[in-house]
Amino acid sequence: MISLETGTFILILLASALLGALIAVLPAWRSLMAIRAELPVWAFLRRGGAVLEGGDALQAELRCGMCGARAQCARLLAAGEQQPVPGCLNSELFHERQPL
Repeated sequence: MISLETGTFILILLASALLGALIAVLPAWRSLMAIRAELPVWAFLRRGGAVLEGGDALQAELRCGMCGARAQCARLLAAGEQQPVPGCLNSELFHERQPL
């Protein structure tokens, strides 16, 4: 029989819990990273000639990623529109940003 000290047992338990959490979160993280490149906000900004960097870019991605109108925006992009759906969470970006 193997005997473990309490500290060793707790360390193994914590490592197992962290590994389990990583395994649980990894598929969701990978799907979010796959969606990132397809977010309509980037296409609309490119179409308008604007560029975002740093914290502004992260906030725009989060707002676009949480929006339920991505399919509508994709249809607008395909139709050649310059602006996303009315009520877009990033609408101020398209009014504030000047083309570079």
